[in-house]
Amino acid sequence: MKIRLTDIPPEGLNVNDTLSLENLNTRMDEAPENDIHFLTAPQVSFKIKKEKGGAELQGKVSSTYRQVCPKCTEEVDHEISSELSLILKPKNSQPGRDRQTSKEEWNDDIGIVYFDGEHIDLEDVIQETLILQLSPYGMPHKGCKSIIDSTPADDDPRGTKTNLGKLLKDAGVH
Repeated sequence: MKIRLTDIPPEGLNVNDTLSLENLNTRMDEAPENDIHFLTAPQVSFKIKKEKGGAELQGKVSSTYRQVCPKCTEEVDHEISSELSLILKPKNSQPGRDRQTSKEEWNDDIGIVYFDGEHIDLEDVIQETLILQLSPYGMPHKGCKSIIDSTPADDDPRGTKTNLGKLLKDAGVH
């Protein structure tokens, strides 16, 4: 997803688009033993406005993904949504390009994306925004049938807690 800076009108540019599902899942598969896969192409909606020395982007990205539950090992589908808030600046304004910089100068670079030339490629940055919202440990889900869960299952009519002592007693081990 590339935006050309000169194409942004003074009032800003509204963008509603989708990212490549294949590219996102290829990126996810670069991680060893990845068990997370996106199911729908990420929907992106944002407004980008020119600012002195760059541009500002505000919007949202959303998708759905599938991940194995760490408690019951069932594959579960989840929705994910994340706010986008980025400052886009040309690389020639990046600290350290033409002189030594201090550590403090880099502390404020969170949320700043530097670009070369007239085009800004946003696909990697938007993918990272989604990926960083994921939990590598899995998300809780309704109806989990875990035997290690310390809270009552949603469909347990007795409303009792499951623990090792109860499991041993139910199994007839004293």
